[in-house]
Amino acid sequence: GIIQDATALQNIIEDDSLFLLSQGLIDYSLILMKVDLQKLRTDHPSTHTQLLEGVTYYPSTAAEGTIYVLGIIDFL
Repeated sequence: GIIQDATALQNIIEDDSLFLLSQGLIDYSLILMKVDLQKLRTDHPSTHTQLLEGVTYYPSTAAEGTIYVLGIIDFL
């Protein structure tokens, strides 16, 4: 789904951090991916919609056709 504002994004990060802490996973890294939707459509013409299914993303306010995806990686 689409995250509409920075406050919603901050709340998601805080909620995810609290969940990881409750599971004893306190060492993790975040990755922020910048996605050019036109390039995604060009590079993956038959699967680009499936690649974004179930992904929470934040549309850029500065660059039309760009989204940001935040993920958790390297958790211990």
